Amino acid sequence: MLLWSLVGALGAPSSGWPTFETDCGPQLFQTHMGRHKQTRQTQLGGWQQHAYFVGASHKTGTEMLHNIMRRAFDILGGMDSCNYAGGGGPLTSKAPRHQDCHLHPARIRFTHHTSGDDVRELRGLTAGAGGFRGVMMIRDPLDMIVSSYVYHHRGAEATTELGVNMTEMNPERGIPEMANRMFDVISTMVDAYKVRKPDMMAVRFETITSSSQSFNRTVQEIVRFMFRDEITEKQRQAILDDAVNEDLNRGDENGLAFQEHPRERPDAVNAFNHTNDDEEMVETRKYLPLVKPHIYAEILRQRVLCVSHLGGCAGMGTLEISAVFLFLGNRGYECLQAPYFAGAQLAHFAEQGVVQTIFGPPGLLLYGVKSVVIHLNFSQQAFDWVDLGRVLDKWQLSWDEFVDACMLAGTEYCLTYPYLNLSTFQPQQKLWQQAPRFNFDAAVYIIKQAPLINWMQTFPTDEMRTDHVEGYCICKVLVQNSPVLHLQDHAIRPLGACKPGGTPPAVPQDFSSIMGQKLPPRLYYLMLHGIISHKLPQALAKGEWTDKSQPLVDTHEFRSLLADLQEYRQVALGLVAQHLHRSFHQKKILCAAASKAFWEPSAIRQAFGSDASLPPEARVIQPAIVQGLRWRISGSAVKAEMQRQGVSKVDFSFCLNWHSHEFESDGPLMQGITDQGAPSFDGDLLSLTLGDAAEGTCADSVVCDHHAHPIQRLVKTSDAMYLRNALVHFIVLEKLDLISNEEKLLHFENTPSVLTEPCLTALELMKFGQLTGDPFEVAESSKPFPQEIKYPSSSTLAASDRDKVCGTLLLCRVMSLVPMRLKNVMWDSDVDFDLAAFHALVRALKRTLRQLVEGALAHVLLPDLQRVKILPKGFMSATPLKDSYPNTPAELPTFMLPRACMGILVRYFLEYQGTAESFKTDVTKRFPCCAQAIEDLQLAFTFWQDLKRCVDTVADPLGAEDLSEDMRKASEILQSQRQKLGI
Repeated sequence: MLLWSLVGALGAPSSGWPTFETDCGPQLFQTHMGRHKQTRQTQLGGWQQHAYFVGASHKTGTEMLHNIMRRAFDILGGMDSCNYAGGGGPLTSKAPRHQDCHLHPARIRFTHHTSGDDVRELRGLTAGAGGFRGVMMIRDPLDMIVSSYVYHHRGAEATTELGVNMTEMNPERGIPEMANRMFDVISTMVDAYKVRKPDMMAVRFETITSSSQSFNRTVQEIVRFMFRDEITEKQRQAILDDAVNEDLNRGDENGLAFQEHPRERPDAVNAFNHTNDDEEMVETRKYLPLVKPHIYAEILRQRVLCVSHLGGCAGMGTLEISAVFLFLGNRGYECLQAPYFAGAQLAHFAEQGVVQTIFGPPGLLLYGVKSVVIHLNFSQQAFDWVDLGRVLDKWQLSWDEFVDACMLAGTEYCLTYPYLNLSTFQPQQKLWQQAPRFNFDAAVYIIKQAPLINWMQTFPTDEMRTDHVEGYCICKVLVQNSPVLHLQDHAIRPLGACKPGGTPPAVPQDFSSIMGQKLPPRLYYLMLHGIISHKLPQALAKGEWTDKSQPLVDTHEFRSLLADLQEYRQVALGLVAQHLHRSFHQKKILCAAASKAFWEPSAIRQAFGSDASLPPEARVIQPAIVQGLRWRISGSAVKAEMQRQGVSKVDFSFCLNWHSHEFESDGPLMQGITDQGAPSFDGDLLSLTLGDAAEGTCADSVVCDHHAHPIQRLVKTSDAMYLRNALVHFIVLEKLDLISNEEKLLHFENTPSVLTEPCLTALELMKFGQLTGDPFEVAESSKPFPQEIKYPSSSTLAASDRDKVCGTLLLCRVMSLVPMRLKNVMWDSDVDFDLAAFHALVRALKRTLRQLVEGALAHVLLPDLQRVKILPKGFMSATPLKDSYPNTPAELPTFMLPRACMGILVRYFLEYQGTAESFKTDVTKRFPCCAQAIEDLQLAFTFWQDLKRCVDTVADPLGAEDLSEDMRKASEILQSQRQKLGI
């Protein structure tokens, strides 16, 4: 928060590299191809019949890829080549150095600024001539920025647009500036990566440089993709032997990145050493957080797209804060979740001496923290920090002036002071800069001239004054008065940040209009300990439910599901609000979208939950407080049922089977279930006492309750935990309408425990009509899906293809709900548009189901916080156990967001055309980040069969006959391929 205000002037995205457009058109390309055929007709054959495209981007191993392919074409006898924009050097030794492809459209082409436009253009030009084959190099965008700075900072290519003046900039200035300059380079690289298939393969810089073995393997894949079987084995081996000269791991004694090509010209670009020192790269990388936030955020988004375009594994399944909290707690770390803002809470802890060091962004200085560690280098056992005193001395500011200057510079709560954007305060612009580059020194300068209140009187218009002043007031209040847990009295109240020796600022009377209503201490207690996340309490306090930002793929089905999930949200809120003050019972909560680009009007999104300000079309929900079933769970009954079922864990399957058994036999569980009263678990703890309970002592295996009756102090942890778990599960199943006092609805008796949650998720999607094999529909007709992905449409899908297409989509979607074992590397395989759209639905549903579980747990714990003591460390930790994957230590359902990886693997399996013998080898090569691809695939097949059984069971009573029939047809597709490949 606010970290950009401490690092001086940072740049905005550049306008892009200059292009030299010459409209050659298809005719010129075809004319050239025809002329080439006439002059060398007898020589054209094999590989020479195709067009080739080699693309790189700055600092992605450009010269490495260029030289590898140049050696290949020279060995094959390539004579003619061209370069886009005349840069980067030729790919054949005989061609002129600056031969522009738009003026001389040769078959062999190279560009060192790969863009999607180049790929699309060449695809169109060669459409009638069999297409083209290409290879491109990509790299982690953050490493590209660091590498570019280090390279140009030492003086290499100092006169280029990227290198100009870079030798004069230290990392604090240079990294933010280089991020600005490299922005378009990264964007065009990602755009080309997204449209590369099926004509181009992508090579990762990190992979080809990791080892000599990886280098050899990657070059083999390039040669196989580019030339197939159209070259001789002797030529292939010659290319591989010559390419090793470009291997970084075989570098020469001079440290050059690449061995000089034997036919290289004296003016060649690879006369430079294009490698960087590893230690210097590590040292420089720590300055990346200084990049201007909106640029840094966009680069991170591009980074995800580059790693996994349109929703592959890297971008899906990100851990949420609550999951991280529980993960650490399960490993014995003492954790506390701040009730509001982490920065303010850390500032209070530092003031009280609870923590010795704070690690985080420099913006923590605004809360009065004296110093902040901003970088940790474990390999060198070193760290870097920002000191508030030195920052104030540098600019000769008081602490109040420093805060005001940062606010004028602009934060996430307030806009930049408009006059700071005038050219008077801007440094001289470069040709490639599109927008003025902000200068923080200007904010320091004007705040020294007059206090902030004076500048608030000077705005061009009253409307602009209103927008800015309100933001500055909110920012000031949040910095000074953010609520924190105060250690002296264990109460949640405002921080009161002030300069040393000063008086804490007064809290505004309308503080609740910003922070919402104050919550009861019991609810804060559950939040602080990570038992419940912020979502439900925040909605109750603020009167606003903010959805996540727009999904990767916005569909009609996604928007429909969000509306359908409102009922579950109201139930979750009601479970919590039922134990709060009456003012929360009828709380009107505005459902808003976080993204300003999403579909709701801004007038609705900007409302702050005030009933008077809500327009008629606003979506408003209220806590649903209704009398539920009176579940009464006894310790003896739980033990007896666990013994009857032969299980050792309470989960959905256990509770559903227990309910089914009790319903049929009219057992004790069903007795008095409709009576008035709250659900409860065994109040007679005497039935659970063991050992020396009469003496009231405590043992390691128990939880001691010193506030209870002496004879009840000893409670066996596991037994009490089973009681609470059973009650929470029953409440959740009841609220999902999966069990009732009138009928039994589901049977999970044969479902493996690890597949219970995925099965329940699939059935919930079925309930909302979202578990189908039909292609998704666009959310708005004016925003169709990209044509390049060739996504099928229900309206145009031929009847003969419908069963196969829809069956494949259904199989991939369903089995994508099963988790996979992945190595600790980035996803480096195929991705899928349809799965990205499907998992947008899954994410929304699973978040809501998790909130329902949290509401049920809070409902059980709020009446008596002593029950918190029976919660084990990993009660909702979803981290898989290494020895029994995919089991987790969680005792309650976690509904963690899954990844789409299994669905991607299933699609590869269904479309595989090779033999059974080659499949296991090929799947390992195609999915190198999968740890146990075949075993996980077999688990997914088991899940499919079990879900099909469940759907067939409920098809008639729930009206799911169509889905049952669709799954039957899809099973035929699956079974046929399983028999073919022997899996």
